[in-house]
Amino acid sequence: MGPMPRTLTFPAPSSTECPICSAPLPGVRCDACGARFDGPDGTTLWRVDHDLHDLSVVRNEVVARLLTEAAWTERAVAAPTPAAPAAPAGPAAPLGPPPVPPVGPAVVPERRRPSLTVAELLVGAGAVSLVAAVR
Repeated sequence: MGPMPRTLTFPAPSSTECPICSAPLPGVRCDACGARFDGPDGTTLWRVDHDLHDLSVVRNEVVARLLTEAAWTERAVAAPTPAAPAAPAGPAAPLGPPPVPPVGPAVVPERRRPSLTVAELLVGAGAVSLVAAVR
């Protein structure tokens, strides 16, 4: 299996197009593939397709935020540091090993967790409904 694409697109379900073969859907039965969508499986497929569409939108938003954050971090790391001013002429520094920096725990910036969006809450509610419907 190849690498995961940066973005995923799953179209929103349409009441005029067959979710299986994409043929025009004149009613509850597809004339092209013969599938019927008026029973519980048709309802489940409708919900799953809605959830997949919503999840692909949420995934794309998260990927965009992660890439934006990564680009910002990369620019901050790559930013040149200003040169230190030249030391005034004076007595030479004593020869010897350079001073050892203090040792201690590394300071790791705290990552802020984004709050849930309405779309994420709706997707979660849809997933719970799907699980309840399948049982």
